[in-house]
Amino acid sequence: MFTDSSRLVFRMSGSGGGTGTTIRIYAESFERDPERHSRETQVVLGPLIAIALKISNIHERTGRRGPNVIT
Repeated sequence: MFTDSSRLVFRMSGSGGGTGTTIRIYAESFERDPERHSRETQVVLGPLIAIALKISNIHERTGRRGPNVIT
């Protein structure tokens, strides 16, 4: 949780930490201004996602350079 109410959640799902495990990263940011709600999600959450990648060292730990799925 960050001071602006943004948050990052890391969750493993799948086969218990072995092959086939999925690491999910949830990035959430609160925007009070309704005029800004239609902004591009990846642009808005980009800085928060960069923080998630930096603090988790996910690229180094998994050997992957990007996600398989973005929703």
